[in-house]
Amino acid sequence: MKIKDIETTPMVLVKDDPKWKTALSASPVGEGTVLKINTGASITGLGFASANPPYDGVKPPILKAVFQSYGRYLAGKDPYDIAKILLDLEQMPLSEIPAGDPADRINAGISARSAIDMALHDIMARAAGLPVYQLLGGLVRDEIPVLRMLGIKEPAEMAENALRLTREGYRYLKIKLEGHPAEDLARVRAIREAVGADIHLTTDPNQSYSADAAIESIKQMEPYRIEMVEQPVPEDDFAGLVRVSRNVNCLIEAHESAKTAENVFRLVKDGFAGCVSIGVTHGGLREAKRVADICRLGKLKCLVACVGPSILSAAAMHFIASTINIGYACQLAEFSRFVNDPFRGVEIKNGAMRVPGAPGLGVGLAM
Repeated sequence: MKIKDIETTPMVLVKDDPKWKTALSASPVGEGTVLKINTGASITGLGFASANPPYDGVKPPILKAVFQSYGRYLAGKDPYDIAKILLDLEQMPLSEIPAGDPADRINAGISARSAIDMALHDIMARAAGLPVYQLLGGLVRDEIPVLRMLGIKEPAEMAENALRLTREGYRYLKIKLEGHPAEDLARVRAIREAVGADIHLTTDPNQSYSADAAIESIKQMEPYRIEMVEQPVPEDDFAGLVRVSRNVNCLIEAHESAKTAENVFRLVKDGFAGCVSIGVTHGGLREAKRVADICRLGKLKCLVACVGPSILSAAAMHFIASTINIGYACQLAEFSRFVNDPFRGVEIKNGAMRVPGAPGLGVGLAM
């Protein structure tokens, strides 16, 4: 079986709440590219490349050009040679693609390779008649509790949104914060009072605090039983992230600081005492496995976060289902905030999701 060609379709995902925002951004849409890898055996693999600044820093025109270069390389390759394919793509200079900042090419390359990784796994598993998790080590768990996010709004409105999600069956909530201690504390207080004592609460200031301010703010929130705080300090402040993790009574989650396996290895060496958020859009399933192995050796807990269409959630579920050291609810249901998700096959029931059991990633494309 050989790769025949690839097809890419730019996608603008429309949010059901156009005013949904975080400390880093406010946008009524998400962007990306739907990928199809076609083979001569009439098996097509699906993937998705995110282009959602500022998280991935991917510019859609550069992503399109990267896919064109990668597509020329992929034609005629054996999809089972996934390790060599991804290494060759990683080493491709892409110097012919114009970019004001070389980082734009790097980020677009990571996003495109993540989609290619997903699609190649989809092809191999479909050809074998197996779900992707069987290619990744087999089933460790088949159900995953879901963590839902609450965008920044006034405390009372956030509390109403939190209560609505709990009525839908969600038991884990992530409260977006913006770096203003008094207002952030009011948001946490209002949500805890609304949902009661049994709901698991985490927060995400999206890098909006200094280390000292984060420590002080988190301690003020302790009476409201915050279990985890995601990336309170800027992504390049590794020392600050380590210091916060060692001076508060809840888990600190490294997200933007953990975008690469090299960064996660640095956190382990520096004595980080929290947990690591793994994303399938930061290199694909093979890279996610590598990061999970580093965390396991470093005795760090892991969870998974993805924002985008449901194919990303499906890929993440196959990874989670086959990975031993996932130790918390995962952020997998944000596709439900988009009104035009083009993929089908993923469902949420009572605040949890079951890994698709159909061959491949277990999703289809409705476009």
